[in-house]
Amino acid sequence: MTNRCARILLDPACDAIVPDGYVPVDTEVAFLHHALSGQPLLVRGERLCRWAERFYRGRGIPTQEVSSPSHYLKHLCPALTDEQARHLVGRLPQSGAELGSDSKLVDVLYELFPEGRWHEPPSPSHAAWWLLWLDERHASDAERVLLQQMAIQWKHQAEPSLDQVYQAANAQTARELLRRWLRLPDTEALPDDIPPFPERLPKRWQDRLRREAADWFVSEKGDGIAYLRDDHPPREAKQVVAETAAVYFTKNPHKMHRDTYRVLLPYLNHSQRSQLEKQMPPGEPADLEPNLSVQEVIAWTTTQYLPFRRWAEWYGTEGQRQRADRLAQQFMRWFLNWYPSARLQPDQQREHLVYERLRQLRCGDQITLLVVLDGMGWLDAQTLWQHLEDNIPSAVLLQKPRCVFGALPTITEFAKPAILKGAPPSIALRSEHDLPDIGEVLPEGNIPVERLQSAKPGDLMIWRINEPDKTYHERYDRQTVTQDVEKEIENLAEKVLQALEAVPQGLALQVVITSDHGRMNGRSARSHRVPEGMTSAGRAAWAPEGQTLNHFPSEGYIWDEHRSLLFLHPERFGLYSEVALPVDSDAFVTADGRGGIDRFAHGGIYPEEVLIPWIELERGIVPPSMVVELEGEGKAGSSGSLQLLLRNLDSAPVHVMTLTLSVLGQAWEFPVEVHMEALSSIEHSLAVGTWLSEGQWQKAQAELSVEFSGHVFHLSVNIDLEKIRTRQMYKKANILEDL
Repeated sequence: MTNRCARILLDPACDAIVPDGYVPVDTEVAFLHHALSGQPLLVRGERLCRWAERFYRGRGIPTQEVSSPSHYLKHLCPALTDEQARHLVGRLPQSGAELGSDSKLVDVLYELFPEGRWHEPPSPSHAAWWLLWLDERHASDAERVLLQQMAIQWKHQAEPSLDQVYQAANAQTARELLRRWLRLPDTEALPDDIPPFPERLPKRWQDRLRREAADWFVSEKGDGIAYLRDDHPPREAKQVVAETAAVYFTKNPHKMHRDTYRVLLPYLNHSQRSQLEKQMPPGEPADLEPNLSVQEVIAWTTTQYLPFRRWAEWYGTEGQRQRADRLAQQFMRWFLNWYPSARLQPDQQREHLVYERLRQLRCGDQITLLVVLDGMGWLDAQTLWQHLEDNIPSAVLLQKPRCVFGALPTITEFAKPAILKGAPPSIALRSEHDLPDIGEVLPEGNIPVERLQSAKPGDLMIWRINEPDKTYHERYDRQTVTQDVEKEIENLAEKVLQALEAVPQGLALQVVITSDHGRMNGRSARSHRVPEGMTSAGRAAWAPEGQTLNHFPSEGYIWDEHRSLLFLHPERFGLYSEVALPVDSDAFVTADGRGGIDRFAHGGIYPEEVLIPWIELERGIVPPSMVVELEGEGKAGSSGSLQLLLRNLDSAPVHVMTLTLSVLGQAWEFPVEVHMEALSSIEHSLAVGTWLSEGQWQKAQAELSVEFSGHVFHLSVNIDLEKIRTRQMYKKANILEDL
């Protein structure tokens, strides 16, 4: 601070702010004019200050050198030259008037570049931002020195996997490291323990990548497909490469292969897939053998039948669509024999039935959220799973989707109660059974944030969503509906992730996603007359509650070739009443007898209708989100004081227990015992009996024990060496002995 008692102030660096009432003097002529005027003077310039100091000392007049912003800046960054420091100070607000002994380098950078993330601790996301920011920054020599110093500090604080990233301090190095992090060909890969690039790629990098990818495919090096097969590149980069590939293969269809198409498929949108699918028919599936196991049938259905069925419906010939119908009927005959017996078999068979699997859900010490989608089949579930995988938090385990079989018939009013009750419709819909729901049924539609925030271990909640069925029933053309469904599926993934985040982080959580039924991939002609005494919807017709209208053989079904209808016995198939289903891909006429076309119908037992997804997400016990910093001051070998700066960023309270400080294998505990409310901050002082030396502080590590949601966590503490001030006194054999 400036001593206002001194009337002659000296500013050798020429960068101090002129105090009120003082006359600036920066030439010899001005000095001679004002030297003995009695006015308060601020003398500027190294040479003039030396002259003025001797002049006034000889006359017994006190002088004082004022604080220099450039001096403080050089203290923060010793590599700066005097000229560079003065240049940077001149760019600061009020020419660096706020710079002082307590200033930090990040504060200076924030003033110079307020758009930067300077106050964030090192992390993969922060490191990615750093490289992208540097890449577009044409820094001056002085700025580069400052940025290099900041990068060194971050490097010391960062995880070892980020060491190489924080070596960057200029645009060229940043660009090279970005290429390496994106795993581009002809670059040396970064260590495998670094996570995939976590930030969105700006347009300039998408354009660069698009140009390079075009060259990979035009030159036929094979780099593009190899890049998409690699697990390390970020999905956004792969999407750019895949989109470029789609354009290339659309114009060069003779170079497209089935294996290449499968590699591209997860990264393309509906329009891009459609362009390639037209020229890439899947192989025709083999006939389904009737003696295959359920696992083999599921594999045949998902890998052979469904891709072929969709292509035949959208792009194929009438002969290919008829072939798909014959394959579906082979599945139906297998299913008619397997399904009734599976209901009576041991758990390994029953677990393939959705209502049996749900009945076995056990919550225990975790929270379970059952998400019941309406009308999502297996192929749509693959898209949903991909969106979840792309955005899932690192603490959440997302399992590969599995297949289960829905309740019959595959329309909402029968299949959904079977899910809610964990029982076949024959039990779920009968009032005399009065079967309770397997969990708490939440209001349909909106994300149940408030209920999830108050969830407790052992809760099982059921969240019903009427998509994508609602979108499939829109009266648009097939292309528009399909595109809208794809967007809705992406929206569904975002909603599921928001629901997951609403559950307090300290609690274990299981999310199960399934559907009540699937649906046909294309058009169904309303050609079937509803059997007498039955009611119909889509591809299902049923008798009044509990009634059986036909006499059934022992197998429990009648395959009526003449009417192309299948009749199911209610007891044999766990039905509400007798059911009639088409054995072809058509539907029943409407209630008033009208025909026409039913797009994306459902209700039957074609594979795409009865096979539904089962997706599980699991989140273990997650520590609270906190920022913990340590600063303090003391004399080496004598006493000192630590300040523990705590910010609880979580939506639940935290009890802070103990700070543990360790150096070279020795550890000392400091009781804290502070309760923190949600989203709060606090500073807590700790007395230290014997303060560490500067060298020991550089090797020190700290850990904070906290209790959160009934569990104890050990959090890493950031020791900011700039805020640990040590005054050396004397050497001591072991200055830690009194801690």
